[in-house]
Parts: sequence; structure tokens; C-alpha cells
Amino acid sequence: LTKNLKPGLLKGRLSEIKKVYCKIMVLASLISSVILRGYLSYKELETRLAKRQTVRDKGVYCKKIFVR
Repeated sequence: LTKNLKPGLLKGRLSEIKKVYCKIMVLASLISSVILRGYLSYKELETRLAKRQTVRDKGVYCKKIFVR
């Protein structure tokens, strides 16, 4: 009896774990994509502002880049 029960229980557990894992992975990918998009848009905004600044004072901006 125990031999027959354990594999079935294990399989059930594994399928549950897989479902949970899939949900977690989907959520993680969604969250990461949102974060990445936000980060990229922020970077884009930063570079735009930086470009505007370069038009104003190229020398200072170049120094800033090289200091970093």
C-alpha cells in the first residue's frame, strides 16, 4: 500500500510545485520587464537631459563623464 501511495503523492506534489513555479516565473518575468522598461525610459530621459546639458556646456559634461 505505502509503495503505491508515495509515488502518486509525489507526482501530485510535483505538479503542484510546477504550477506554482510557473506562476512565480510568469510574475517574475512580468515584474522584471516592467522594471526594465521603467529603467530604460528613465535612462532615456536622463540621456535626453544630458544631451540638452551638453549643448549648454560640453566641457563640464565631458569632465563629468570622465570623472565617473
